[in-house]
Amino acid sequence: MACAEIRAAVLLPNGPRSRDSTWSALEIAEQCANLPGLTPAERLTVLGDAGHLRVKVGDYAGAERAFRRALELKPSDAESSLRLAQVLREWPEEALPHARKAAAGAVEERRRVALRLLGAIQRDLGDDAGARESFASALALHAGDLDALWAMAGLLRDRPAESSVHALRASQAAEAAPMWYRPAALRLCARGWLELKNFPKALASAKSALELAPDNRDALRLLLRAMRERDRDKAAGGVPSSNEETSAAEETPAPGPDPLEQLRESVERKRRSGDRKGAATLADQFTAAILDAPEWQQLSAYHEVARLWLELEDKAKARLSAQWAQRLDWTSLENALLIYELLPKSRDSSSSVLARSYSAAAREQMYLGYFERAETNAKRALEFDPQDAGARKVLDGIPSRR
Repeated sequence: MACAEIRAAVLLPNGPRSRDSTWSALEIAEQCANLPGLTPAERLTVLGDAGHLRVKVGDYAGAERAFRRALELKPSDAESSLRLAQVLREWPEEALPHARKAAAGAVEERRRVALRLLGAIQRDLGDDAGARESFASALALHAGDLDALWAMAGLLRDRPAESSVHALRASQAAEAAPMWYRPAALRLCARGWLELKNFPKALASAKSALELAPDNRDALRLLLRAMRERDRDKAAGGVPSSNEETSAAEETPAPGPDPLEQLRESVERKRRSGDRKGAATLADQFTAAILDAPEWQQLSAYHEVARLWLELEDKAKARLSAQWAQRLDWTSLENALLIYELLPKSRDSSSSVLARSYSAAAREQMYLGYFERAETNAKRALEFDPQDAGARKVLDGIPSRR
């Protein structure tokens, strides 16, 4: 079988459907990379596939070898430089030259990904001026880039007025984000405001996130943390943060659509028009793009693409999306619900995760005074595990039940 045919059958457009098939695809990709008679462009593409698949199975040393080999073939290849810099992220001094090369050579959305990575590496190395320049360049490409906005807010902490402008813009962008990832964006803002020690804003962001996803444990923990840090600050005689609210709202440029949201909307348009094949192709592109999404957005993106695949009546790909989401956070209540729905064979394990997640959410909700929600979730926990002691303790502790 020709290498192009192997790639079409195994790697594209849908990618491997499980960890085992990922390894199988990886073996085939690496066999392809060693076939005689390939053009340099074909070999470069297959090496990129091999590196990408090694990242998916957690073999970062193997991925590094694949991307370095790709760069030997074409030293100016911006995509290989970007992938290598991502793999070397824990070693910023090694990653830096590759990130610089990627930022200089990449185009369109890939350039923003590269600039954001370069800024983070420069910040880790103490080059705050260089980091500000990189993040500012990323914002010039997409004014609503939440990671770049919060990075700038942190880097400008010694200039409160400028820092506040970026933080307020980030909050405005989060509040206007598409609903499928707005709760995650608001949680990111709560963390950002906590870093800036603006506890009223942190509380507001965490509460807004909870209004949209009342059982999200990350949001519950952020609200608890914001309350505790606010109270600790007051007890220590701290002055409430002023974080000057300039006319940032009036100055804020239109952020433009999020790239993942653009892909999602394209999938929906194709599906509504009856073009299922076109919708599936775009859904594959959406799935591939998740790898380069910010970490805080990835979990929501896998949940959303699972929903898209269900609408396209492809349960196999919906299950795969749920599995990748589970790998990111196996304790998440949202993940456990998704796995329970899509993977009947995993119901025993997901039931125990659901019981623990509902029970933990109930405890935190009771502590925060959300008694009705706490009671509901404690009862849900007991449906999945009648022996859950934490859930019973919550029910015994709710004031209205005493």
